[in-house]
Amino acid sequence: MNVVYSIRENETGIFEIYDLLGKSLFRNLLTTGKNSFIVNATELNAGIYTYRAYINDKKISEDKIVIIK
Repeated sequence: MNVVYSIRENETGIFEIYDLLGKSLFRNLLTTGKNSFIVNATELNAGIYTYRAYINDKKISEDKIVIIK
C-alpha cells in the first residue's frame, strides 16, 4: 500500500495503523514536503484495520483498511 502525503515546513506528522482492539501495528514519522512511503501489507493478517494521520498532534485523517488474502 502506497501512502502519499504533503506536509509544510515546521510541521510534524505521524501515520499509524491500528488493529480493531486499538493496538498500534505500524507507525511512520512523516517528513516535511511532498513524499510517500510503502506499508508492507503482507505483514498484516487478513482483516479490518484503522489508520490515523496526525499533523502537529492534530488528527487530520482516519479511515478503515481492509486486507483480503
